[in-house]
Amino acid sequence: MMKAVEQLLKGELIGRNTVATSLKDNVAFEGKIIDETKNMVVLKTKLGRKNLVKQTYAFEFKIGKQSVKIEGRHFAKRPHDRIKKSPI
Repeated sequence: MMKAVEQLLKGELIGRNTVATSLKDNVAFEGKIIDETKNMVVLKTKLGRKNLVKQTYAFEFKIGKQSVKIEGRHFAKRPHDRIKKSPI
């Protein structure tokens, strides 16, 4: 499981489908990541684009048959820095 998380965080998130759940009020958005900055993820949902602050959401990704959930604070880095460095 840890290897899947590490592999996910060292890879490109843009283009991946995810379910983002708010850590405060449990509101969830499902869609595809279309952009990423140091503190934000832009998600394309059925309702349009959603700009989500990484620190306030947990993101669930499917890797094969596994489902991996990661709090955004663990990858609140610039994408090119996150890919170079080891996660968590």
